[in-house]
Amino acid sequence: MMSETGAGKSTFINAFANYVIYSTLSEVTRGDMQVLIPSTFHMIGPETFHARRISIEQPTTDEKCEETGQSSTQYCRSYNFRIGNCQLRLIDAPGIGDYDHLNGICTVLEPNNERLTVGFCFCFKEILTHLHINAKDNLMFVFNNGWSTFYWPGSTTPLVRSITKGLHKTWGVEIPFNNENTFMFDNEAFRFLATCKNGVEFSDEEVTNFSKSWEISVKEFTRLIQRIHKCELHAVRDSVSINSTQQLIRKLTRPMGETARLIEENIQLAKQHKQNILNMH
Repeated sequence: MMSETGAGKSTFINAFANYVIYSTLSEVTRGDMQVLIPSTFHMIGPETFHARRISIEQPTTDEKCEETGQSSTQYCRSYNFRIGNCQLRLIDAPGIGDYDHLNGICTVLEPNNERLTVGFCFCFKEILTHLHINAKDNLMFVFNNGWSTFYWPGSTTPLVRSITKGLHKTWGVEIPFNNENTFMFDNEAFRFLATCKNGVEFSDEEVTNFSKSWEISVKEFTRLIQRIHKCELHAVRDSVSINSTQQLIRKLTRPMGETARLIEENIQLAKQHKQNILNMH
């Protein structure tokens, strides 16, 4: 799983842990909420506009909870889930060389980005250029905050298409971006749940809306798992080989440039020496 900072990846992983166990929001409300990553956010009272700090678990050395934001992952971590007869491992910001293969590569995005930020481009474009061409079939687009765009990709869609088009033009790689590898979640239902656990009450209408959001996210979770299960294994060694080659090329750039400069200097000295000899005669 990869994303730019603040895209909601930690919230997605926390919500994911609950989707595995609970099909409805009422079930998790009566049960124990699963929290894998400590997080902090603020809830604004609708009448008083007073900001209330909501904390989920205590931060560890792996996570940094800012005063005004969500958890920020400090180190690479993986999370294991048992789903039927299968074991699913989510790898958060990994060093992919530590693994033999990957089933899916999920890039987490906001659905309503209006422009290509530096962080967006780096996370999406630069990382993809370091993957082997075969990884394109394992790539999936996970959108958070789907409620804000009626569970459609929203204005981020043309930005993604612009980047994939550029990669196709530069590298000749056709990256699929369609309904089959795109998934819409609204993990605000998890934050709603965390807020309830902190003693905040909501109206029946609000509970109904978040319950519907939870059900849609669980359906998308099921569809995501089915997609991952269908994907062929992507051999990480292929991407590692590309990275090693790219690093070698970058390292060779300076000595090659220095060699070219010395060759040119020698050519000029040889021409000057030849001219001196001719002038002597």
